[in-house]
Amino acid sequence: MHIVPSYFMLAFYCYLVFGRLFFVLYSKILVRLSSDEDLKLSDTFRYYAIDTGAARDLLYRRCRALADYETANRNLDKARARMKDVQTAEDAQTAANERFKSISESAKLGIKISSAKSSLFGEFI
Repeated sequence: MHIVPSYFMLAFYCYLVFGRLFFVLYSKILVRLSSDEDLKLSDTFRYYAIDTGAARDLLYRRCRALADYETANRNLDKARARMKDVQTAEDAQTAANERFKSISESAKLGIKISSAKSSLFGEFI
């Protein structure tokens, strides 16, 4: 029967203990890294969710302003056909047009800012 000397057993035991310790520490580091990565991804998702919500609200306001402008145009055509309240209809049409243009300009500015921000910061946002 072959007997393994005790110092080999001790070295093997130390190897197992240190190997286990390494993997325990390594798993803790992996958990911390994955937690940091999850936090970064959730922050990125939250940023884009807020940004998407703001874009959706702006699009809704712009569509609503366009619908109001088209309604004002129809009302102006009806007023001209009846020859009544033409000035009031023209004022309403001008106001609706100005509102639509101002919302469109703010949307263009938002697109420019968003484009500049994404080109500057890239994946950090």
